[in-house]
Amino acid sequence: MPKNNFEQEVTLAIISENPQYIIRSIVSKKEIVEYPLLFRKRVMIHDIYFDTPDGILRKNKLIFRVRKEDQHYKITFKGPVYKREEGFAERPEAEGVWSQEELSYIINELRKHNVQIPESISSFDHTEPVEYMKKLGLNVIQYRENQRYILDIVSSQDKSTVLAEIVLDTVIYHLDNYRVKHHEIEIESKNHEENEGYQLIKILMEHILLTYHGHIQKWNYGKLTTGQALEKLLNEGKPDDILKEDKSIKPEAYKFLEHYLNIYK
Repeated sequence: MPKNNFEQEVTLAIISENPQYIIRSIVSKKEIVEYPLLFRKRVMIHDIYFDTPDGILRKNKLIFRVRKEDQHYKITFKGPVYKREEGFAERPEAEGVWSQEELSYIINELRKHNVQIPESISSFDHTEPVEYMKKLGLNVIQYRENQRYILDIVSSQDKSTVLAEIVLDTVIYHLDNYRVKHHEIEIESKNHEENEGYQLIKILMEHILLTYHGHIQKWNYGKLTTGQALEKLLNEGKPDDILKEDKSIKPEAYKFLEHYLNIYK
């Protein structure tokens, strides 16, 4: 059965002319605000997002995703986001390895939100989840790659106790006419005490914003909606005003993207 939890996190966009410098700088740190910082791993992630032909998941702010990581597939459902102060986001999540049992569980979760998807159409395909999802009548609405560094904030008394996770993402959106790079940081609580987790995330966020002032900003939007807005903005505007030569987003273009997201969300 998929692992159920409630995400508690904040997202920061890296708006530097040299985002990889910011990422390397954070990866090289041994502590943040006196909390030990441990490098866990670097992974390449492939995310494929799905929706029904009538777009009911998007209308209800739901996420249905297949993720490929290190040659293994996971399936994920995320419910609506609940915003808190300072740009914090909380949302229910269920995630597990790609299997018939876990797909059935998530389909049942979607039905609780009035999303009707057939549970099976033929023998389950363990090796080609994307094609199987298409056979269920779902459409691919976004594909992206993500080079991710994962760092753990741990207790100074017990380094096996993970208090929070910091991920540093170089996202490549595969849009219709473009391959666009977006860089961001996610800070997620691993503390079961909600208020303590919230306070720690806030401390870490404020420290990072201060340390890299002018190069990082709060980003109250998910990767899915960011990519969808990017595609519309690029199709309607001038790509040279938005993208650098390496196809990463220009720092000054983030204000246009944020304005677009606020209008059309």
